Amino acid sequence: MKSSKYLLVAASLAFVTGTASANIIFTYESNQLLSKDALGNPGPNYSPISMIFEFTDDRSTLINWSISQSDTGTLTQADANLQQSNGLNHPQLIRIDTDSSGNVSDWSISVLKLLEENTSSNAHAVYFHSYSDLTRPGVNRDNDVFSLYNFTPSPTESGYSKNPGVWTISSFQPDFHFNASLNYESPSQIPEPSTYLMLLAGLGLLGFVVRRNAA
Repeated sequence: MKSSKYLLVAASLAFVTGTASANIIFTYESNQLLSKDALGNPGPNYSPISMIFEFTDDRSTLINWSISQSDTGTLTQADANLQQSNGLNHPQLIRIDTDSSGNVSDWSISVLKLLEENTSSNAHAVYFHSYSDLTRPGVNRDNDVFSLYNFTPSPTESGYSKNPGVWTISSFQPDFHFNASLNYESPSQIPEPSTYLMLLAGLGLLGFVVRRNAA
């Protein structure tokens, strides 16, 4: 009987320990994205953006993330690191804050994904931007932005939603704050051809933001 009790206690402790050390997972689902082309004409709508961010249980480290959209597939942390190691010096900007009630109160996510194959829209890169504060200077006045680029300095198609999506968190996380620009630290010395696409996309993004803010 004693051995059974010890086994039961050990199993209970293992369960508690495993539960306590579980990673923290934030997930986000945007609304459907309305679209327009570079001239502002309505286009086909795009499916929602889905995002997952996994942190260590002590809330200090983002250990994995992914952003997906059905038209362009999924961008993972490993994909972003590989892109940047091949010469793309584009930071992945991620900020998430919760309030004292454990609800996500403020966020800003910005990532760029190169597309190795053309999508139905013939895009070669896709830019995602999601944020909560529409009054912040320099943003597009939309909660979620989805921009497709060809080899041009401006987006060939874009989708947006003016209504914030839905956040869920795996466990109660009051006063959580994470803010980082996640660059790959050692890009290759010889730029890949895709580097020039990045430069064009960056210029186009700046122009897109200026035009949207001027509207």
